[in-house]
Amino acid sequence: MKKTICLIWVFIMLCAHICKAEKTVHYIELDEAVTSQFTASMSVLNRTGGNYFNFYVGDGSVAGEGDNYLAVKLSQIVLVSSKCKDEIKMFFPGGAQNIWTDLDIVFDGSSTSVYINGEHIGTLENCYSMEEINASVFRLGFSPWSADVSADAEYRDIKIFDYAMSGEEIAKLRAEETPLIGGEVIAFEGETFGNPLVRDIYTCDPAVLVDGDTVYLYAGHDMSDSGYYYIPEWVCYSSRDLINWKYEGVPLTSADFSWGSSTESWAAQVIKYKDKYYYYICKNGSGISVAVSDSPIGPFRDALDGERLILPWWTDAAHSWDDIDPTVWVENEGEADEQRYIMWGNGVCYLACLNPDMISITDINSDGEITKGEDIVTVEITDVPEGTGGFTEAPWIYKRAKDYYLFFANGWWECLSYATSEDIRGPYSYGNMLMEYGATSNTNHPAVFDFNGKTYMLYHTGALARGSGYRRSVCIAELIFTDSGIESVPESSSGIAAAASMIKNINQSASVQYVPFINNPDVKPKTDIVSGEISCAPAALWQITRGLYDGGDGFVSIQAEDRMGFYITDSDGEIKLTHDENGITETKKQRTFLRIKGLCGQGVSFESVSSPGMYLTLTDGKLTLTNGEDARAASFVVDDAPHYSLRGKLQSAIEKFKQDTQ
Repeated sequence: MKKTICLIWVFIMLCAHICKAEKTVHYIELDEAVTSQFTASMSVLNRTGGNYFNFYVGDGSVAGEGDNYLAVKLSQIVLVSSKCKDEIKMFFPGGAQNIWTDLDIVFDGSSTSVYINGEHIGTLENCYSMEEINASVFRLGFSPWSADVSADAEYRDIKIFDYAMSGEEIAKLRAEETPLIGGEVIAFEGETFGNPLVRDIYTCDPAVLVDGDTVYLYAGHDMSDSGYYYIPEWVCYSSRDLINWKYEGVPLTSADFSWGSSTESWAAQVIKYKDKYYYYICKNGSGISVAVSDSPIGPFRDALDGERLILPWWTDAAHSWDDIDPTVWVENEGEADEQRYIMWGNGVCYLACLNPDMISITDINSDGEITKGEDIVTVEITDVPEGTGGFTEAPWIYKRAKDYYLFFANGWWECLSYATSEDIRGPYSYGNMLMEYGATSNTNHPAVFDFNGKTYMLYHTGALARGSGYRRSVCIAELIFTDSGIESVPESSSGIAAAASMIKNINQSASVQYVPFINNPDVKPKTDIVSGEISCAPAALWQITRGLYDGGDGFVSIQAEDRMGFYITDSDGEIKLTHDENGITETKKQRTFLRIKGLCGQGVSFESVSSPGMYLTLTDGKLTLTNGEDARAASFVVDDAPHYSLRGKLQSAIEKFKQDTQ
């Protein structure tokens, strides 16, 4: 019969003290151990990232001398046995420090599974049995290695079960939490998300191909878990409406090319030419090459069998990674005067002609060599305003009527700008900055295309949970052309598919706004949320989506329209605008609210999922959490805001804010 061994603590605190003369170890040793299967369930608050294990099962040796054991941190499972005098580890993203994290360990007799906040994180297969490990004790907050420290942590809600729970049982166990008080739930009926376009993986350096009635999105697959790029493959998505995107798989990987790195699938572009599809790629600064396929979704094969289209020593910029980010244009395809161009660069923008085979550079002077200045020319951009940084990287060629548009990333952190010319070779005259550097990514990359009578630009941000300049996400915006140029484009959480809203107090005399801040992709700030005059200022616009924590129809999250990835957050009882740095379930709960009929009988109210019974409330001009006793202050009116209100106004608002804060 399944049972719970009688070991339940409501709240237990553990700590370690290091003295000059001795080390005092504090841990909990449980009175009874099982020898076949078990589930260990607890909540943990780690104060440090020390070496101690939160959970240990093994032999009965004194502290620091254990030899056979199975142990779990919030970031790994470790198995050690004297049978092999070795250890087996599995690493995974764990809970953050100073945040209560639900930890469940399930041992089924041969494998160990770990659940963090109810989500299955990893399974270590082929574990030894408890008899083989010679397990005789359970401990919490104990490391069997004498060089390690004991726990600086708090534990609560500890339960030990003498059987292996299923994933469904773990989810049910974790669902038995303090229920929301609730009310008349207002179901979410709007669009779930606008931007980013892809939310289940990180995508970067977008490229696009329109083929008939279908748009193909190509992007690098960001998989980094550190402060450097790890992009082993490119991915492809397709859409016929720019809203619903179908995953088409991995058309190409950097390992498909024998030269250069196998984990740096940097910016690329696909074009169609004479019923074949050409994929122009780069890998860091080690050169540019091309793959070919009969289908836009691949598979693509290396068209040069290990050779490169562009060799890095053909150019001589100030740094080694100048041969990146290819963009290709075919002028007058199929006509007598057809010409094919490739443009690329970092710090310097280069241009060369392609031969009709699309896989070789034209030797303009027929001297048998490809040389800079003759076959490769530098593209000049004139009239660049001082302080903008000029051309950095990510060129993208686009043509409208008789004018060529060169879109590119400029400065550092990277903004997006454009320049125009009547000749693809240039010189180009600087037009305007389209997009200020973002709040979550230090890089950006444009891709511009026409579809169904409109012009769109793809770009990337670090808006998703744990997003950064190394874990980016592709977004979309419409470009608006006027007689004076292209209007500025703000980052937009609603994108082209969703709606921005204003959240007003119940008498509609003030709106909820975040305190403006200057973007810093390296250090993402937390800022207060206040009330201000009714306006369509960027800080007063929000996108309300289905809850990041999926608790039902009434669960919603509230994202800043022009600070994509920043959400209204219950941060330990304080309301802040924050970006998700860890991606764990507890953080999702902190960013999720139950939307119910207003406590005052009008409008809507928002109950915190993280703090049941507490409601968003405007108190003395600031958004706070209260028990809702002042029902009118805890009730709001939500109105859709004109989406165009941001267009063309962002740059002036940013400049004014910078001047005001200097």
